[in-house]
Parts: sequence; structure tokens; C-alpha cells
Amino acid sequence: MNFSTLNLYLIASGMSLGLFAVIFIYAKFQTNSNIIRSFGYSVLSLGTGFFISGFGHALPIWATLIGTNIILTISSAFFHRGLYKFLYNKRPSHFCWILAIGTAPGFWYWGIVDPNGPFRSALFSFAVAVINGLNTQLLFRIAKNNFKNFAAWILFLLFATATVWMLVRGIYMLQLDTAPSIRASNPTDWKSLLGYIILVSLMTVCVMWMESTLRDGYQQTFFQKNKENFKFIQHYGQKVLLLWSCVSVMIFGIVCLLGISYGNFYEVERNRWLNSTEIINESFVITTNQITNSIIFDKNNNKSVASSAESKITDVFTHFYRGIAELENISVVLIDKTNRSIKAIAPDNVKNIDLKLIEPLWAALNNASQGLFESIDSDTGLKQLFAYTSIDNTSLVIMTSLSNQGLSNTVHLRMFWFAIVSIVIVLFTVFMALLLTAEIKRREDQMQFMAMLNHELKTPMSVIRIATDTNTFPDKLKIAISRAIDDMSSVIDRCMQSDKLQHGNIKLSLSYLSIDEIIDTGIMNSSAPTRIEADVEKKLTVKTDIQLLNVILSNLIENALKYSPANEKIKMTAQQFPKNGSLGVLINVSNSPGTSGIPNSKRVFEKFYRDAHSQSKTGSGLGLFIAKGFSKKIKGDLRMHATNHLITFELWIPL
Repeated sequence: MNFSTLNLYLIASGMSLGLFAVIFIYAKFQTNSNIIRSFGYSVLSLGTGFFISGFGHALPIWATLIGTNIILTISSAFFHRGLYKFLYNKRPSHFCWILAIGTAPGFWYWGIVDPNGPFRSALFSFAVAVINGLNTQLLFRIAKNNFKNFAAWILFLLFATATVWMLVRGIYMLQLDTAPSIRASNPTDWKSLLGYIILVSLMTVCVMWMESTLRDGYQQTFFQKNKENFKFIQHYGQKVLLLWSCVSVMIFGIVCLLGISYGNFYEVERNRWLNSTEIINESFVITTNQITNSIIFDKNNNKSVASSAESKITDVFTHFYRGIAELENISVVLIDKTNRSIKAIAPDNVKNIDLKLIEPLWAALNNASQGLFESIDSDTGLKQLFAYTSIDNTSLVIMTSLSNQGLSNTVHLRMFWFAIVSIVIVLFTVFMALLLTAEIKRREDQMQFMAMLNHELKTPMSVIRIATDTNTFPDKLKIAISRAIDDMSSVIDRCMQSDKLQHGNIKLSLSYLSIDEIIDTGIMNSSAPTRIEADVEKKLTVKTDIQLLNVILSNLIENALKYSPANEKIKMTAQQFPKNGSLGVLINVSNSPGTSGIPNSKRVFEKFYRDAHSQSKTGSGLGLFIAKGFSKKIKGDLRMHATNHLITFELWIPL
């Protein structure tokens, strides 16, 4: 396991612990949050395991090879416990815990007795795949029981993906052919941790989302006890809490992706530099050998030689590496290993290198004629990487050095635009979250206003209605007052219904209903029952929500009564009618056009729509909008057809 892998583990640990903090805060305001809390413990376990792995070089070998793998495996068991308790209201068996702890002998054998990194990874992958497979099965049952819960289905797919990933990874590790020198090392790379960060971020969002839809909101008693301290949460509600929790998860994810990208770019740049150094050094060695051979040839032909091979090589070195000055933070040194002195340095502006800095070179030369070594500059404290190559038939060594600061500067340039794009994404997301928060606040205020309006206006209207029942007022005045109260009450009711429809605060209560009975009820409760003629097929029964259907029929009937000629009959029919291959009931409400004329069929169901010719009639413009919305809620369909002599509203609802 190299130092880069340890850094990746620390990044994954930071990500996991950050997610745990978000989950913990979110769960604090939930009731009976078994799922979210158990998932939080899973993430905490993962963060702890990665944190210990990140300091593996400073810990006993058993702590990283056995302890951390067991901790990481146990993380899935925490979530299994929460899911099982949610489904069956009891604790599961200890199978997952036994399986996780049972992997210890394998980690001990392939970690200490016969070190084998791929086999350890395969064992870990298979164990996690089994536990995640059980979690996937439980999530499928939750999603099936809550079929319309989109978050539950996404979470099921994510865990199914994680299970398949672990299985494939385990099989791949068993077939991986590694060199004996690196067989004991951990094969985990940045790609695996990148996949982990993406998966666990999506899982966290889906778990919080699913929890918010499976439960009935937050802990009211907790808020009441801490009203002054939690005004923000109380005011904005659970939607804002979920929104900002998701934003926090995204920010943590982007920060970790930046960290992984930096580490990956650093390794790529380092390898690129090493490859370039090998090519440059090899080219110089070839040139040097040609010079040496030329000198030997001149001696053999008894020609006079002005200088030794070493001096010629020094001159060629200076000329050969003059262009290296264009490369920032790179220096090339020609060293005489006989007297351990520096013969030449390029570029020219580089100061002399402290011989103490290259002290490891002499030990390295005893092992190989070319290679790498690291050393730390005592003045700057910066680590420097050196590549060296001995020149055949001479006592000279060419050495190229690059400081970590130089590598970092190069990586910073490559990371600049990536970081800018990430910052823009974060700022845009936060901006959108602020807009959504303001919108949620506006809707909350609107709902509170509507509730206040309903309470504060209906109470005095009830008092007025009671007062009109006495003999104090003339009969005509009583009728006028009663109609005015009915109109105001109708407007308030429709405003409340429209608000519920717009914000999705409608829960269906399905039951079997007799169509003829519900139509009779709607006619009797209308403002002019004697004007309505009904032709209803007998023994028609549907399974729907009685309250929503009553509202739909009431709005259609009152709309027909209001906009038809006075004293003209309204016709209602109901019959069984198939549509799109499904049986249902078709209810028609028909009336002749009144003074308002024929409404615009394209806009008649819009909110607050009222035709220009109908302004003399009282109304809110919400009745048909509500009827259309409620018909969709009960999986029905409401349409309007009009001719010069007849306006018909067709309501189809499934059996």
C-alpha cells in the first residue's frame, strides 16, 4: 500500500464522517427513524475503517489487515438491522454479524501468514456482497409495499448495483495475476474509492428522501420544547431540512472528488516526469557513449586529444541540457562518483546542490546503475525526487531532480479550471437551494394564511347565519344573506382545495361507491336541485375517493347552473364506458350556453380563468381547475365538449 492510497483512504474517511454528521442532524428531527439512523451508523463504521486505514503505516499490521476490514464489512450489517426492524418490527438474526466477524481468519491468513492483497480484497468483496444482497432484498420489499415511493426504488437499484459491483470485484481479484513483489499490497485504487463516494452520496440522499416520505414529518414535541432554539427548522419545515441536507451531501462529494482528482493528477504528472526523465537521461547516455567511443578511436589512431572524456562529456552536458531551463523546478546534475563532486549543473541559474541532499545516491548506486531515491532539503523542508543513471565506462552519474513543490505547481495549473467549474456548480446549487427555500417559505406562509382565512372568516359567517335564523330580518333579506354566506363559504372552500391540490397535500381514501347514490347526493346539495335531470345506469359501482368525487360533481353541477340560462334544465347522465382498454364510468353534465357564451376549451381548466363575458357572475375561477386536478388524483379524466347549442363536461373514472 503506497502513500497515495493512504491519502485516498483519508479522503473517503472525511467524506463518510461528513455524511454521518448530515445524517445525524437530519435524523434528530425525525420520529422513529430506524432506517436513517441505521444507515448513519453504517456510514460512521465506514468512516472509522477508512480513517484507521489512512494511518496504516503507523499502526500494527493486524490493525489494518484484520481490524479495518472487519469494521468495513460490519457497516452493511448496521443498515440490515434497521431495514429488518422497519419491515418486521423486530431484530434480525445475527447472521450478518457472524459473517463479518467470520472473515477474520481469512484476513489473518492472507494478511500475515501468506500475504496476498487480491485474496483479501476478494474475501472482503464477497462478504459485503452477501450482506448487501440481503439489504437489497429488504429494500425491494419496502419499495413493493410502497410502490409509488420513487426514493425506495432508486435506493433498491443502488444497493443492487453495489452488490453486483462487489461480486464482480471479488471475481476479478481472484483472477488477478500480480507480481510477487507487490502481491501483499492492497490493490485498492482511486477508481474504487471514487465509485464508493458516488454510491454512498446517492444512497444518503435516497435514504433521507425515503425516510421523509415513509414517515409523517418531524418531532413536534421536540420543537415545542425547543421553540426558541429551532425557529428556523420549525418555520421552514421538513422540506427545507431535506433540501439543505442534500446540498450538504453534494458539497462534501465535490470536495472529495477534488481531493481524489488532485491525487490522481499528481500521480499522473509524477509518472509523466519520470518517463520524460528516463528518455532525456537515456538520450544523454547515448550521446556520452558516442563521445567516449570517438575519443577511444582518436587514441587508437594516435591523434592528439585535447581533453579527457570526462571534460568533453561535461561540455556536451552543458550544451545538451541548456534547453532544460525552460522546465520549471527541474534541475539536472552531472556528478563524479569517484570524488563525490558536482561536475556541472543545468540550467545555469540553479544554485549548487547540497551534497548532503544527495547522500542516499551513494547507497542507491551500490544496488543499481539507475533508479530513483527521495531526500528532504534541510533548508526548505521540501521533499525532492531524484532519478539517476550511471554513464558506462566513466565515473560519472547524471541525476535529475524535481521538487514536490514543482509537481504541486504543475498539478495546480491542471486543477485550476476543474476547481473553477466545481465552485461554479456549488455556488449555482446553493443559489438554487436559496430560491427553493424562499419558495417553500412562501408556500408555507400561503398555507398558514389560507388556514387562518378559513378559520377567521367562517366563524363570523356562522354567527351571521345563526342570527338570520331569528325573526329579526325579513325573508328576502334572509335569503340574500344566506346566499352571500354560501358564496363566501364556497370561495373559501375552493381556495383551500386549490391550495391542497397545488401543494400535493391530498391523501386518497378509497372505498366502493354507488354512482346513482353519489349523483343523487350531489343534486340534493346543489343550489337548484329542481333544475337538474339525471339519467343514471343502475348498479354502477366504482372504487374511488368519495370526498374528491363529491367535490368534482359539485363543481360541475354549480358551474352548469351558474352559466346556463335561468330556469333551464341541466342534464346529467352516467353509464359504463370503456376507455383505453379499461372499464369505467362516464358521467356527463350538459347545459345550454347562457349569456356568458361558450368558454374557451383550451383555457377553461386553468387556474383563475374566467371568460370576459362571465365577469358579471360571482366566482373564484377555481371550480373547474379543482375538478380537473381532483379527477387526475382519482386516475380519471375530465374534458369539455361544446357546440353552438350545448356545453358538455365529460368525467370518466375507472371502475
